[in-house]
Amino acid sequence: MTLLFVMLCWVPFRSADWETTRAFFAALAGIGEGTNVWIPSVLFAALPLVLLGHAAGIALEQGRTLRLEKWLDADVRRDPVSGPYLVFRARTAAGAFLVTAAILTIYFFGATDTSPFIYFQF
Repeated sequence: MTLLFVMLCWVPFRSADWETTRAFFAALAGIGEGTNVWIPSVLFAALPLVLLGHAAGIALEQGRTLRLEKWLDADVRRDPVSGPYLVFRARTAAGAFLVTAAILTIYFFGATDTSPFIYFQF
């Protein structure tokens, strides 16, 4: 919530006038002129993996063991701070596929054509 508050308060600070601020907030809400909704092409391929990961997390949190642990070549680790989590290896075909799919998902969802340094305008 704090991050959301800071990001929303940054808009009037960075905008040149109130009309630009209003237009930016309208674009953030998906309304107004010039809005563009971008849906990545790999979203529908990655969504089942995300749902599977959430189901595995719920099962681990409830203390149930997963039957697919050996097939996916995953080890269950427990930490007093973060709780139980899976560590995936790449020693089996399914484990290698899962690790590769996770890496490719991060690659395809990442922005590759933008400059991360945004403070050059000040």
